[in-house]
Amino acid sequence: MKGQEYLRTPSGRVWNVRQPNPASIHWPDVAEIAAKSCYLQGAARGGMFSYAQIACLAHDQVDAENRVTALLLPASYAIVLHASRAVRTSPRDLGDPFIATLCDRSGDPGAMADEWPPAATACVKAICLAGMHDLLMPVDPRLRVWTSANAPRPQTVPLITPWPWAPAADEWLRRARLAGLTWEG
Repeated sequence: MKGQEYLRTPSGRVWNVRQPNPASIHWPDVAEIAAKSCYLQGAARGGMFSYAQIACLAHDQVDAENRVTALLLPASYAIVLHASRAVRTSPRDLGDPFIATLCDRSGDPGAMADEWPPAATACVKAICLAGMHDLLMPVDPRLRVWTSANAPRPQTVPLITPWPWAPAADEWLRRARLAGLTWEG
């Protein structure tokens, strides 16, 4: 229904998508939504390349001070896309409030800056580009046109194979605990 303001999360919580509240953010909901959201719109060869997997791979490659940001950056995109579909609006309409709310909930000062830290952003972009090379390019080489001007595959990223959504969500949560994000239940 157009104009709907609320979204029910996988755990049954309700988010006001126009004015999200940090207290309503439950990290397992974030993990599940990110794990069920495809970065390549479902076009990946061999499975689904989810935002949760991107976040996990980025978390593993950045230094300790950028790990929360590496988890939140891809997850925030997934949340915004999910919420915008649910309430039938543009992701641009919801992006800033949701991203600010996730960052606020994390309590991580690096994630709460006006811009994402460059090291985490560069790592996430490299993983996304490697994912396009490993999972999309063999499917249809004509799609190379939209991949960062045919940029070569980053050699710093190991070969990517898609993870099923449930292990991707579990891995996101495991890394979230390692990075200091906490939740009950």
